[in-house]
Amino acid sequence: MSPIMRQESRRRGRGIRTATMLAVARDRMEGLLRMGGERLSAGDPASAARYVRLARKIGMRYNVRMSPAMRRSFCPSCSSYLSEGINARTRLKAGRVTRTCLACGAVTRMGFRRRTAKPLVAGHPQGTEAGVALNEGSDDMIEETDE
Repeated sequence: MSPIMRQESRRRGRGIRTATMLAVARDRMEGLLRMGGERLSAGDPASAARYVRLARKIGMRYNVRMSPAMRRSFCPSCSSYLSEGINARTRLKAGRVTRTCLACGAVTRMGFRRRTAKPLVAGHPQGTEAGVALNEGSDDMIEETDE
């Protein structure tokens, strides 16, 4: 092989990811995580962890970020699918949500803060911002933040 051809072959990458490719990758990741939850509830944590590893691998290959809800559904260190009461423990303490994986003992901490709702219509008692619901009997709401 000539030096010119070697340089050209080194420059070739995987190409540009189209929006369709990214959407398919995101859909597959969501489907795999959903199937992982089903397998865990059926009593098979090994295949649930396998589905999580496959979803993470697809995300890395296509450089697709997982949504916060997807990231919170599995343990970042052992890739096991987390479910309350089965293999995860969640505690609220000092403005943080602490989640412990009971398979490997890894601890994940996420912060949350309280905020009050702003009425849409001034003076209207039922008006709140779109998508924000008040807690029963309280004017405080919880907003999660990833820390």
